Amino acid sequence: MGVPAFFRWLADKYPKIVVDACETIREPGDPDADLTLPNPNGIEYDALYLDMNGIIHPCARPEGRPPPATEEEMFGLICQYIDRIFSVIRPRKLLFLAIDGPAPRAKMNQQRARRFKAAKEREEKKAETAKLRAEMFAMGRELPPEDEGNGFDSNVITPGTAFMARLASWLRHYAQHRLHTHEAWRGIQVIFSDASVPGEGEHKIMEHIRRQRRMPGYEPNTRHCIHGLDADLIMLALATHEPHFSILREVVLDRKQQEKQKEAIEAGHVPGPPKLQLLQVWVLREYLHKEFSTADYSAIAGGYDLERVIDDFVFMCFFVGNDFLPHIPALEIKDGAIDMLIYAYKQLAAKLGGYLTDAGRVHLPRTEALLREVAVYEDEIFERRRKREEGYQRSAHARAFASGGEVPDGAFGSLYPPRDATQQQLHDQIKGFGAQEFGSEPETLELSGSLSGFHRASAHLYATLFNCTGHTAPNQPFVVRRKKPDKASLKQVSEREASAAAAAAETAGVSGDEHLDFDTRLTLRLQRKEAELQAQPDEVRFGEKDWKERYYAVKLGMPKAEEAARREVAKHYVQGLCWVLMYYYQGVQDWGWFYPFHYAPCASDLVQLEAFSGGRFSLGAPFSPFEQLMAVFPPASGHALPPSYRDLMVSPHSPIIDFFPIDFRNDLNGKKFSWQAVALLPFIDAPRLRQVLRPLRSNLSAEEQSRDRFGDTLLFTSRNSQIGAACAEFVCTPSAQRAPTLPLAPACGLSGALRPSAQLRMPDSALHAPHGVGGYGLPPSLDVCTSVAAAFDEPPHAPHAPKLLRGVVLPEPALDKHDQPHFSRDSDHATRLMAARLNGQANGQANGNGYGYGNSNGYAKGGRYGGGGAHTPAGRMIHGALGTPRGQQRVGRDNQHQQRAQDGPRVFGHHTR
Repeated sequence: MGVPAFFRWLADKYPKIVVDACETIREPGDPDADLTLPNPNGIEYDALYLDMNGIIHPCARPEGRPPPATEEEMFGLICQYIDRIFSVIRPRKLLFLAIDGPAPRAKMNQQRARRFKAAKEREEKKAETAKLRAEMFAMGRELPPEDEGNGFDSNVITPGTAFMARLASWLRHYAQHRLHTHEAWRGIQVIFSDASVPGEGEHKIMEHIRRQRRMPGYEPNTRHCIHGLDADLIMLALATHEPHFSILREVVLDRKQQEKQKEAIEAGHVPGPPKLQLLQVWVLREYLHKEFSTADYSAIAGGYDLERVIDDFVFMCFFVGNDFLPHIPALEIKDGAIDMLIYAYKQLAAKLGGYLTDAGRVHLPRTEALLREVAVYEDEIFERRRKREEGYQRSAHARAFASGGEVPDGAFGSLYPPRDATQQQLHDQIKGFGAQEFGSEPETLELSGSLSGFHRASAHLYATLFNCTGHTAPNQPFVVRRKKPDKASLKQVSEREASAAAAAAETAGVSGDEHLDFDTRLTLRLQRKEAELQAQPDEVRFGEKDWKERYYAVKLGMPKAEEAARREVAKHYVQGLCWVLMYYYQGVQDWGWFYPFHYAPCASDLVQLEAFSGGRFSLGAPFSPFEQLMAVFPPASGHALPPSYRDLMVSPHSPIIDFFPIDFRNDLNGKKFSWQAVALLPFIDAPRLRQVLRPLRSNLSAEEQSRDRFGDTLLFTSRNSQIGAACAEFVCTPSAQRAPTLPLAPACGLSGALRPSAQLRMPDSALHAPHGVGGYGLPPSLDVCTSVAAAFDEPPHAPHAPKLLRGVVLPEPALDKHDQPHFSRDSDHATRLMAARLNGQANGQANGNGYGYGNSNGYAKGGRYGGGGAHTPAGRMIHGALGTPRGQQRVGRDNQHQQRAQDGPRVFGHHTR
């Protein structure tokens, strides 16, 4: 889920969900920790899942440390990091390693944008470096040696590259070596899904959990832990409805902590690995119960059901952004968008007649009713956002002024310079007070308590300008205190002054300050390019008159008169919401679907949603690895492709040269940083791409053909385990005497089937390290290895049942009556605005129809996603988006964990479950 602020919002609002992870720190020379001992975190986890891309990328580019010099060193770092996570969690039954394979088309658009932007940034840095070297050489200045680096292009961390094939070989070797040599590994099964297996890593993991929990013999109290920083892991974990779930994350440093770490690195300190923390999903479920259970669910058949509420919460979070759809302009986390949606949901619960979602399907009229409440505030949201940004800008100018810098005319509006006698008096008093040394008498300056709001704002600004703080309350004196100087603030002032001087010298050209070194000049030039991007004119001007018309005209190329085009954008966005929710709950429904615009519609245009129901997803097939490489790679990364494919990226005669623009525009779209910009790239025409690539496959080498094929998920285990013994006997039996597959009995604790694979070694044979061993902590070869390996097939797909399973024992409550959700200032303001309106409005008019965008064939892959009309049973489930309550009695907390009724909502008269 591409929402960097989501975890911070969640952890701030529900503070007890995150705890520090206990980790055994070994000093050099200490013996290895005994991982068979009880877990120091107090939980014995059954299964550990690793979204490997979250490990590969940091090991390829370690923060605060030089990048690995060789591939072998990088692979060694990856293996060491897996060891670290394994030692923290100590799984007792299963370790699942999943690497991103060929992704759904909806995800590939994001991957394409990231890779093109990364390549563009590298090229810009390379060009600036060459230009600066030439200028300094012409001036006779001393040049530093050219930075060769390790030549590693991180874009090769993509399915189908030779790099990923070599990494998969090492990870297969690593898993078998650990199973043979480490006692704590011998009782577990290791499932490895490499980059040749289609699907995103985290979604392959969740598909495994969903399929296993539908099988007889599944343990409902399995304790899961998944590692990764992506926010979508939180949503995916909630969607499993497995209460015993933890998410292991690295601690992300805030800005001040990053500055301290940078100082330590500059002083020669080598930072250790980031600390780890656990997000406990069962505590989040408790918080969600506290948050949502206070609403009136009497109009819903069966009353309050925490499991259904969790599904609706997951769905509502999609509106602030995800990896597949751009966020709606008015809905951002920092504006309190999720809290507004939650508040509106709770207020409308008694009127909607049901939940927003059901097992991955979206009820469109109820969703429309929710969005309508938020859309009312579009103008006010943009106005508040504009004022907040102006406040940030004034604060930045005030800090610059206080440190002796210059500020542009009019930076503080009518507050500074003083314009009336009262302002001038306040200015002079505070300036004189601030000029005295800290600690001198008097320590405070009291100003009149009868100041107007305008003059209080002026006094606050003057206090900041002159290194003071101002404190006030209604009808109380305005109290000013001097700030105590600290080393950090003095250092920041010094750095700002030095930076300003350096920038001035660099602006004057290479002939300026000769004391500026090469790296400083290069950094300043790159910062200037970033500033040029940030200086993009705001053509939309959200919140000002006719902003919506400008938004559609500028961002989507649709003049005001093109109402049909706007409806088309809304239609595709609603399809996207339904695709994403089904992807989270039932797996991929359509490999080829994608949202064909760079921007989302406005919330106020998501109306008459029922008209969009009745469509159908077609499952299709994923791109092959090489097809995906051609779809997401910029020409600068063509070195990872076969020559005939690479030529298509650069040849002017290529029939798909338009897929690979030399330059493209990055649109900040109201954001601050280049990494947040929208890359305005053309969308790939999949049929044309496949048609062009098809004849090239016959010219591929055998090794290249193997990389362009889909692979198998593999299972590794010890021969001494129950599964291992059966597997060893199976694979050692001559092929003519054995069945094609070996079904796994439920008593094994793992459902599915095993198949022999020609690429895997036989039990008790030698284990040879790939490409030799060059140290770096990589596991060596073994003359004899007792681990067993086979291809692993998951159980057949079955509809996911998003509910608690029979026999589950819920964790002990972690919260008491005082542990309530916290609200930020913006969230509190947003919900107060909505409360003022909703508490005074009357019930709306009935407009209801039934569920939209579900499957009518038991959630078979690629099935129908349409909903019923008013004449269908589904249509009769709602008496209007804000319609009449049914009078059902609300049930208490005891009902929240009951089994959900088996007969779900009807679509086109058919049961969907």
